[in-house]
Amino acid sequence: MPSLSSWMRQMEQYPQRSPEEQGQLVSMYQRGIAAGETLSSGVKIGVREERKLRDDVRQGERAIEYLIASNFRLVILIAREKAEQRYGRERATEMLPDLVGYANIALMEAAQVFNPNAGPSFPTYAASKVRHTVLMVLNRDHPVRVPPSWTRLKRLVAVHSPALQAELGRVPTREELVAYILDVCLAWAYDKLTEAEKKLPETERRQKQMDRLRKQGMLGALENIEDVLVQTQSVSALDAPLREDGSTLGETLVGESVDMTAGLVAEEMKDAVAQVLAGLPERDRQIIAYRYGFVDGECWPYQKISALYNVSAERIRQIEKAAITKLSLPGAGEQLRGLLGHQVDDD
Repeated sequence: MPSLSSWMRQMEQYPQRSPEEQGQLVSMYQRGIAAGETLSSGVKIGVREERKLRDDVRQGERAIEYLIASNFRLVILIAREKAEQRYGRERATEMLPDLVGYANIALMEAAQVFNPNAGPSFPTYAASKVRHTVLMVLNRDHPVRVPPSWTRLKRLVAVHSPALQAELGRVPTREELVAYILDVCLAWAYDKLTEAEKKLPETERRQKQMDRLRKQGMLGALENIEDVLVQTQSVSALDAPLREDGSTLGETLVGESVDMTAGLVAEEMKDAVAQVLAGLPERDRQIIAYRYGFVDGECWPYQKISALYNVSAERIRQIEKAAITKLSLPGAGEQLRGLLGHQVDDD
């Protein structure tokens, strides 16, 4: 693993940054991205403004370098821990360079969309995104059968997290979410107690409740809540595999029907997708339509789409990813999930 070792030695030369400093670096990086888009848009600007925008781009490039350096220990820790849990130390060591690469991409994407006013500090937010990405990579080719307690926990989070978010006025932290769901679980466990157990002193009664939750596997699920939410999530990308033969939702919608029944189902699915896409901004909707063949049956590459909007191919990829993330939010595609049935069932 010489390349990874060399990268780690290089990262160690940078000073560690506090969460507040990392937030400032994120702002610089986002300004740099915006400046790059302006420069590549073809809009006429003055010499002085162009110089300012190019300075912003350079500062943004340095900022993301400092951000990656400040979080490299976190990236290594998460990638190694999750890989060792799945495959053991020896196999995890072989996989580590690739996992770190994916994790760093997730870190950069987190910096692009991070909103300091909407939740936790950037290191906490980045850790969640990196963990999510590493687990998705590990699960991509080797899906894991999750225990029933994980599925139950996912349902609880889906039902109760909106109320908690409304109560707090922001996205809850991991600790707040766990505490809230634990209270819900304890209330359920209380109802399962016998009348004699309900009359026990509070300490003993709570122990009985915790024992029931432990027996159900809920305490273990709560301890691994990030893994639970990743490994039990439904299909969120149009090019994610739906069936054992590897066919995707996009292929299902644009491919020729085998018979009349399949054709009718495909038409219904197209209508459902159109309704889901209608919730996106006009540009995002058009980009998804071009990318997945809803315009002319051809899946356009990023480069071809970028020529239509006078932006870079990388910017088109970012817009596509953000749009798909919006489509994966709860409630974004209930009709579509109903048509697809158990293949994309949330449970």
